[in-house]
Amino acid sequence: MGGAGEGAPAPTGWYLRSIRLDAASLTAGDGDAWPYTLPAVAGLGRFEPAAGATFLVGENGAGKSTLVEAIALAAGLNAHGGSRNLRTAGHGTESSLHQHLVLSWRRRPTRDFFLRAETFLDTVTAYDALGGGLGAGLARVSHGESVLGLVGRLRGQGLLLLADEPEAGLSMTGQLALLRRLHELVGAGAQVIVATHSPVLAALPGARVYELDDDGIRRTAWDETDAVVLARHFLAAPDRYLHHLLRNE
Repeated sequence: MGGAGEGAPAPTGWYLRSIRLDAASLTAGDGDAWPYTLPAVAGLGRFEPAAGATFLVGENGAGKSTLVEAIALAAGLNAHGGSRNLRTAGHGTESSLHQHLVLSWRRRPTRDFFLRAETFLDTVTAYDALGGGLGAGLARVSHGESVLGLVGRLRGQGLLLLADEPEAGLSMTGQLALLRRLHELVGAGAQVIVATHSPVLAALPGARVYELDDDGIRRTAWDETDAVVLARHFLAAPDRYLHHLLRNE
């Protein structure tokens, strides 16, 4: 099982090995509140990120970006995104999930980066205000160009977390460019975890794919994900698909 191809890179000397929910640290009532009611959170014991690339796929509200955000915060990154050294004020909308996650490392990397699409402009604007950094100058180009520009500047081994569908604002060509760059980063020893709706990104050769749904979180093959199956059905017969979809209009 995995992405659209074989050939996952051999594990580096360090990487995030596992993530678990410390249920004992939850206070009374937490288990009945969001995000602890999400099936994916309850099923975290079945989630083991790959040393290379891991993709979280599923419908809106399944908990993909909530989980990636919590991993980022538990790893010491900023809620808005950026490197470990970038500190900006959050919106106060992040969940408390990170406070109850236990991250297990083979060896802790020294470089991490959190890219979240929803607050990406805040991140690059903060870099501009500091007079430099990975996002310097990227606030003055389109969203898609800035995402590709920043990911293109990342170097070396480290943990790269991408949430809120990083393909937002990217054309098909842009998604392919991001796919290629992620492949290069993984090949250079980076560990990548991505929350996405894009069948294109999740097709990264050798990637591990997890689908989040009402049954929790489960590892699956790329071509068995709902996104890929639906896309294939639609592209194979769009007129027939639209006829059934819009027949009551």
